[in-house]
Amino acid sequence: FVLVNLEVVMGDLSPEFKESQIQLRKLCNGDVDRPLRIEIFDWNRNGVHQHMGLVETCVREIMTRPSFEVKYKNKKKKGTLAVEIADVIRVPTAVNYILGGCEISLMVAIDFTGSNGNPFEPGTLHYRDPDGVPNEYQAAIAA
Repeated sequence: FVLVNLEVVMGDLSPEFKESQIQLRKLCNGDVDRPLRIEIFDWNRNGVHQHMGLVETCVREIMTRPSFEVKYKNKKKKGTLAVEIADVIRVPTAVNYILGGCEISLMVAIDFTGSNGNPFEPGTLHYRDPDGVPNEYQAAIAA
């Protein structure tokens, strides 16, 4: 299946593509040694794009090698795919923060008392003033 389509570079048999990002999980399910196939095509207006060759590699190799041989069907070298920048950017999750020692305090209160009145009627304890004036509960929480 096609995972990423880079932009089309017209009239250039040695194109330079813009930098792009993809989640490691989406690219290789987080496995940097999982085989990847990079296929290169020459775009044609009629929709029949000419296969120019392919590179079989993995993320680990992309991170450590500056270039790869592009091979065609008969396994002959057809060209070179150069990688200028390849970085894995780690984005911490909430679990990472907690495992790192971050402490989270959470307080929740739900008042189901029906005698407090309708929050849309002035004078009730839960009234939500359209001008933003806090009700008795909001004032107590803000104190």
